[in-house]
Amino acid sequence: MLEEQRNKIDAIDKEIVRLFEERMQVVGEVAQFKQKHQLPIFDATREKAVYQKVTSYLKDNSLKEALEDVYREFMRVSKEYQKTLLSRSDWEKSTDIKRNEMMDRPIIQQNVLDYLRTKQRRFSGELARIQQEANTKRVPIIPHETALFLDFLLSKIKPKHILEIGTAVGFSALLMAQHLQENGTLQTIDRFDVMIAKAKEHFQQSGRTNITLLEGDAEHILPTLPFSYYDVIFMDSAKAKYYTFLPQCISLLKKGGLLIVDDVFQAGTIFNEEHTIPKRTRKIHRELNKFMALINQHPNLITTTLPLGDGIVIIEKRDELVQIDNME
Repeated sequence: MLEEQRNKIDAIDKEIVRLFEERMQVVGEVAQFKQKHQLPIFDATREKAVYQKVTSYLKDNSLKEALEDVYREFMRVSKEYQKTLLSRSDWEKSTDIKRNEMMDRPIIQQNVLDYLRTKQRRFSGELARIQQEANTKRVPIIPHETALFLDFLLSKIKPKHILEIGTAVGFSALLMAQHLQENGTLQTIDRFDVMIAKAKEHFQQSGRTNITLLEGDAEHILPTLPFSYYDVIFMDSAKAKYYTFLPQCISLLKKGGLLIVDDVFQAGTIFNEEHTIPKRTRKIHRELNKFMALINQHPNLITTTLPLGDGIVIIEKRDELVQIDNME
């Protein structure tokens, strides 16, 4: 019996060492892919299998907790890349990396889109640099026509407090923050480590001290924020969550505040019958249709929709207390 226990302990030690060695190798691969493609791949399935195998040996809770810490560290490194299914050879062969297919599927005539993106005024300074870098690397930031619209709109509103859901690399946050009132604040939420790191870099370079980056899932952060506090909320996050986040967003707005929601048309596919939508995006299709129906029918919301980018919705909260019941 004692020999059996020793063998198990030896097996655990070997697995833990191998786990750390694998992590170091994967981190190196991730860094190489990041440098070459700006969107490295990573498969967490292998690490999860190792974790489950090792924990099956463990009887001692302290050892199990230690291994769980190792696994959580794996997931922290990998969560940006779990959905990327291309193999290493696919990446080596790829010469045109598509990050956001909606960027290349306009909802308006191409000649009109070309005019909006090339003939209108350009940004300068740090905003221009970030925009150019993001567009070159296919990072999905708001398109130029949407950015100009936000720039114009917020310059007239001059909000005191702004909340953004979906930071990305910080371009839209920096754009909006320049229109804050004196002593105004902008809080922006994101959960992806790669985006968070890049946004922090951009915020630091800008010298702005009125932007706060809230790290984590909006689903958990939104309930902790103050009610009736924000003049503007800009939501550009997971499209399948718009319907779920709507009640919380409305409650966080002041009376007369604006909720601005980006990418609501999905290149016009939300108007198609559900059976024509690929199964992988049907949830987004359903949730966006429910979202659009709710905001257009609610008696205490004033809504307008514009064909900018992939569709943008502006919602005004008419009363101090607005009840949103999106439970089916």
